[in-house]
Amino acid sequence: MVQFEFINESTVLESAIKGQYQWSLVFLSILIAALSSYVAFAVSEKIHNDELTPKQYLWWATGALVQGTGIWAMHFIAMLAFVLPFAVTYELWLTVLSVIPATLASAVALRTHHDTEMSPVNFAFRSVLMGGGIGLMHFTGMAAMHMEQATMLYDKNLFALSVVIAVLLAAVALGLKLWAERKRTRIGVPELPLLFSAMMMGLAIAAMHYTAMAATYFLPAEISSHISIAIPASGLAWSIGIITIASIVVMIVSVYISQRLELVDLLEKSEARVRAIIGNTAEAIIAIDHEGKIETFNHSAETMFGYSAKEVTGKSVSILLPEEMREQHDNYTRHSEIYESRIINMDRELHGLKKNGVLFPIELNVAPMLVGDKKGFVGVIRDITERKKAEAVILEAKEEAENASKVKSEFLSNMSHELRTPINSILGFGELLKSDSDNPLSEEQKKSLNEMIKSGKHLLALINEVLDLTRIESGQLKLEMEPLSIPQIGTDCVSLMRGMAQQYEVNIDNKLDKKNEYIINADPLRLKQILLNLLSNGIKYNKKGGSVTIDCTLLENNNVRVLVTDTGRGLTNSQRDRLFNNFERISEEYDIAEGVGIGLSICKQLTELMGGTVGLESTIGEGSTFWVDFPVCVKSTGGITQVK
Repeated sequence: MVQFEFINESTVLESAIKGQYQWSLVFLSILIAALSSYVAFAVSEKIHNDELTPKQYLWWATGALVQGTGIWAMHFIAMLAFVLPFAVTYELWLTVLSVIPATLASAVALRTHHDTEMSPVNFAFRSVLMGGGIGLMHFTGMAAMHMEQATMLYDKNLFALSVVIAVLLAAVALGLKLWAERKRTRIGVPELPLLFSAMMMGLAIAAMHYTAMAATYFLPAEISSHISIAIPASGLAWSIGIITIASIVVMIVSVYISQRLELVDLLEKSEARVRAIIGNTAEAIIAIDHEGKIETFNHSAETMFGYSAKEVTGKSVSILLPEEMREQHDNYTRHSEIYESRIINMDRELHGLKKNGVLFPIELNVAPMLVGDKKGFVGVIRDITERKKAEAVILEAKEEAENASKVKSEFLSNMSHELRTPINSILGFGELLKSDSDNPLSEEQKKSLNEMIKSGKHLLALINEVLDLTRIESGQLKLEMEPLSIPQIGTDCVSLMRGMAQQYEVNIDNKLDKKNEYIINADPLRLKQILLNLLSNGIKYNKKGGSVTIDCTLLENNNVRVLVTDTGRGLTNSQRDRLFNNFERISEEYDIAEGVGIGLSICKQLTELMGGTVGLESTIGEGSTFWVDFPVCVKSTGGITQVK
């Protein structure tokens, strides 16, 4: 039975037997502890899953045994490094039994892999188990010592301190191990974090041992204890050395072979994945070396160009291009460092050449690649035949639409001019008949003549609108831009519309004369045309006894907004969405036959041509507000400056 005896007040420490350390063996003991820890940590890479497989359980048990044996070996080599002036033997069963606590402590340390989020309580528990296991191994091994005419006593304080040191240093070693695992990124590479943590683990084990040795006193004894089976110190040294070295070598070889096999398997899977991606992508992928010779030619490239991979591998990639482009392409490849800015990582459109000699449009993107010290290029190619056909169809349709629009505009312009001449003649003769005092007309004739003149003027206005529209769409409308006063222009328009307002029994409220003199840069004729159209619509689509108000205000963005508000029926969302389109006659829904539905469209286009915007707000049953915005200008010496 293992018993520990401690010094007391009657112990004569002056008679304690002194020993000496062989420093070469001290260094060897620390080295063995560090090496065994490194091997064990490398093994822990095999047990990184939460649920272990039978194979991983075997790795775990083997790694724990290797590290436990290393700790055990470190202890006994360190004991042999402590030379006493008398013979020392070791009791067999206690010597063998002492390896168990070290092995269990190692199992705790190894199973921390990838458990980086463990709680402080869990971490402290593991540290106590490991430190306690190392301490138990040490003192069990010490109890196996048999000395002629000497006995061992322990200093209680140092004895307890050695256990505390074992726990604290175990915590440090475990923390470093977790840190090393987070930093470790490559399989089979002895990175510095792993080596450093293994070295610290070895130092932790050694620190505990030598602290415990400092707590030990060897005092002379007259009668030595009896041991049934004892091992000489020299024999133990040889046994420990052989067992430890053999286990470390076996594990290093096993870990290395396993990691090589894992690397090979990983590379094979990675290559298979890359081949699957390259082989199944819709784009043609072609890799070439620095001389332009084809190395990779995927299935899509075979389908696109009509060659098999065997036919083109090792040949110049220029065979896939028209003859007139081959020399230029070979020059790009030979002097890629000069042309990289023009060809690398840029989509280029050119022609490819199929095996049967057919040219077809392709889109090419080339990227450089470096394998070892060999430079190459990889090209991704798309067949854009269908895209080019679609573009051609769209371009043809666009040209046809432009030609049709041009023909329409020319036709409308010619027709407008042709119609204006006879209508002006009719109106002129009508006015002559009306003013002929020598041959006065009867009242019935005057009434008919007035209707004819009214209809003629309306028809002339419609023709003028169509002519304006054709000029705008063809870009032939010329604007005479100049500084204009909003109140002045608006007041002139109100004066022109008062007769129409009286006819429709609608009141016009002009609020412009009460505002400041806002100046904008616009064409006076076209600005009047816009405001007259808005006022006219406000009157026509109003109700008897209703009102139309014209006002303006300065916005925060230094735009002046002119508002024309009516008290009519208002507009629905559907009507508002199509109100400014050509030939949209909202008036038909109100039983008003006048117009062809281009007045507001012309207003919108004229406003935008002069740098403004147009819009409206409307509520069913309450009315509508149409508005136009223009940038405010300020007068300055030498002209008008637009306010930003």
